[in-house]
Amino acid sequence: AVLCASIPACRHHARRVSRRTHCMALKDDDIRANPSISDERRGSGRRALLAGTAAGSLAIVDLNGSGKGTSIHNPQWSCRCGGCALAMAPIVDLDPGLVSKYDLPRSDKQDYLFAKGMSQGMTGYEQAVKDRKQRLFAEVFARLPKGVEATVVEVGLGTFPNASYYFDGEVKSGPSSLDLVGVDPNDAMESYATANLAKARASGSKLDANLRIVHGVAEALPLPSKSADAVICTLTLCSVLDPERAVAEVRRVLKPGAPFMFIEHVLSEDDPDLAQLQLRFNAMQIAMADGCHLDRKTLDVIEKAGFSSVNAERFSLPGFGLISSQVAGIAVA
Repeated sequence: AVLCASIPACRHHARRVSRRTHCMALKDDDIRANPSISDERRGSGRRALLAGTAAGSLAIVDLNGSGKGTSIHNPQWSCRCGGCALAMAPIVDLDPGLVSKYDLPRSDKQDYLFAKGMSQGMTGYEQAVKDRKQRLFAEVFARLPKGVEATVVEVGLGTFPNASYYFDGEVKSGPSSLDLVGVDPNDAMESYATANLAKARASGSKLDANLRIVHGVAEALPLPSKSADAVICTLTLCSVLDPERAVAEVRRVLKPGAPFMFIEHVLSEDDPDLAQLQLRFNAMQIAMADGCHLDRKTLDVIEKAGFSSVNAERFSLPGFGLISSQVAGIAVA
């Protein structure tokens, strides 16, 4: 596949000025830019990246080549490189009112610090849930369509700690290729996400895969209804503004019979002392950890969301304090 690239960190700079996209395979004037983008991006911060033109904040990363880069992409732009045509699911326009309600103003400095902290401070947690994630991803891949490209959406992509599971040779069977769509409101996560996927791709299987990173929130996913073959959500629903709305959006974008895999920390139901501590420190956690709540009853939300089936477990991670109470499983649309 041909790698699309643009001016470095273009997603960050796009909040302030308009950038023309270019492709490594073509000259800049080979691309017909959408003239409406520049006005939409001035002054209104991250919301403008989705309002009116949802794909304006889209980054495309080729997992199969040795180079790396990102590209502002919009389906209305014309690009003959071929890489942009790989994606199965289109990124769609969203109601600006809906976006402004859920995609709230953010601090660049706080986003940078939180992304850096997540990239460095979650190694122990990821090791603790590794076996469980491997089993869940194996079940997800078993449910993906065979012999065709499959679209998998990561809600709350973050630093992409799940990257390695997409290239684990033990679970790769079924789809001919993957269209990965990563949605996250923190733009500072992208550099860590692309680094993790490059590492996973280099050491894993040779699966044909394409990753698109788009700025967005769980409550307003920029995807058509019934467009995703699977949705992955790990340590995300603790931080969304409206868990019920977020899970309803997950169900909306899933194709009938498609899996929703989740791993989340929740309010303890079997340790009253831990639950009391979680409630006591909840406000501080929200303020210090990008909206992360310690009092969420996420499994209850998922079980009431109208999925055809929910197969889940509650478990505890010794040594992880306030986030030791966890739930994991797969819900089927």
